[in-house]
Parts: sequence; structure tokens; C-alpha cells
Amino acid sequence: MASIEDVVKSLENDAQDKSKEIKRLLALKEMFPDLKQQTGRWGKVTYSSAQVNSRVTDAETRFNCGCCNDSPFEVWPYMETELGRVHSYPAKFTIGERDYGYNVRLYFDWEDELRKHNIPDSLIERIRTYVREEFDDEDEYDDDDDE
Repeated sequence: MASIEDVVKSLENDAQDKSKEIKRLLALKEMFPDLKQQTGRWGKVTYSSAQVNSRVTDAETRFNCGCCNDSPFEVWPYMETELGRVHSYPAKFTIGERDYGYNVRLYFDWEDELRKHNIPDSLIERIRTYVREEFDDEDEYDDDDDE
């Protein structure tokens, strides 16, 4: 059982943390007036701005689902600022899927989709290299025209 003093202290700490986050978000909004919060699967929260699309320098990668053999493969481009990470808008791109193993089969037009949103070619190349090295996929593209 917690004492009232402990409960009050905990609430004060929560209030301080929330106050800091409010100030950070308002400062980010001043830097990026189009800033939006986006929430992905499993509660992944990001702050996104189309203004950073051409300036993103890195990307988080992940499978959308941990249990599905054909899970979509996502990239979440971002740039670091002094106030924290700001993701592109949209925050995530689904660029391929798991191929009933652990390899990633990239969609044929994944690069075009990123370029359409002004994601830099340098980051697109880094993503391609990452997929090739991490998943050692011999058949890089999911091209249904090979029949």
C-alpha cells in the first residue's frame, strides 16, 4: 500500500514529465509547422513532417508482424534534431514482405514510392544495401511478371 505522499510525488513527477514533453512538442511544431503525430501498429508513436522528407538520413526497419510468415516489411525514414527524431510524412513505407522464411522480397516499385515522397536517393541506396546484407535475398524484387 502506498502512502499519499508517495502517490502525490509520483503524480508530480508525471506532471513534470508531461510538461517537458509539451514544451518539446511545441518547439518541434515551431520548427516544422506541419508536424503530425502518427501511430503505427503495436502503438509505435512518431512525429512526422513532410518538410523533413528530403532531409531524412536514416530509417528504422521492421516487420509489421512478428508471427506472420509473409509479414509486411516497413521502413520509417527519419532525421535527428536537437529536440528528437522527426520522421518523414508519411512516417512509414511498406516496401516488401517476408518470403515465408526470413528473407525480404522487396516490392518492384518500392524505390519509386519513396522518391515520390522526396526521400533522398542516398537513403534509398542504404536501405537496399541493408536488405541485401541483412537478409541475403537472391531474388530481390517481388515481380509477378516472371510467369
